[in-house]
Amino acid sequence: MWAAVTDVRAYPHLIPALERARLVSQDGDERVVHMQHRYSFARASYFARVRLEPERHHMSFTLDRTRPHDLRAGRGFITLSSYEDDNTIVTWGVLADIGGGVVLDVFGPLVDDWLLKVPLCVRNHVEPGRHGC
Repeated sequence: MWAAVTDVRAYPHLIPALERARLVSQDGDERVVHMQHRYSFARASYFARVRLEPERHHMSFTLDRTRPHDLRAGRGFITLSSYEDDNTIVTWGVLADIGGGVVLDVFGPLVDDWLLKVPLCVRNHVEPGRHGC
């Protein structure tokens, strides 16, 4: 599962309404990833600074404010924890300020639902055939 959540190519399957994700740079366990969301006619894009902690199966991210961004602010984390024999708990937290205007008008009503779906999307990606994402 760690391989899935650290594979930038998988992000459109793990994050609702994410149309595209592209690895911009990587220096050890530090990455910059460009993310582009699309819903209906609206798009929002930004760059995320991602820090990987493979030994803990923990990844944290924050909005890169030094690059173009359609969000006002954002940060979060995902942690994978083993339990029982072959099971994993996905812990996910994110804070996002999507700003105002058309981005808020189009994405606003859906953002909370999308943000809560990420653990389900991760499960569905690594266990194909499941529903809900």
